[in-house]
Amino acid sequence: MCPYCKSAFIVEKAINNYNITNNITAGTVNIFGGNSADFVIRAGTLEKYNGASTVVVIPSSVTSIGENAFSGCIGLTEITIPNSVIYIGERAFQGCSGLTEITIPSSVTSIGAAAF
Repeated sequence: MCPYCKSAFIVEKAINNYNITNNITAGTVNIFGGNSADFVIRAGTLEKYNGASTVVVIPSSVTSIGENAFSGCIGLTEITIPNSVIYIGERAFQGCSGLTEITIPSSVTSIGAAAF
């Protein structure tokens, strides 16, 4: 059981599809797909993307994208940012040379230096 939200559980088998059903406001959440954590989310901030997908949909529980969160993900081509995001951190997408499509929702009120 997750010590922060008191309702999460650990799946020990690799899974191909997953859904996020709880809104977690504090702590760290690792969202697993395959054999490794794809996202590290702490208190609403997506701190790091560890996946290898070319197309990424950020979970709606995320309110900010942290500094260097996707930095250097050269294989990333498309990203969907939900309306829940209000801040994109410094260097969040720096070095993502393959990124060809990104839509920044109107909910984003601040973008850090060298974010792209």
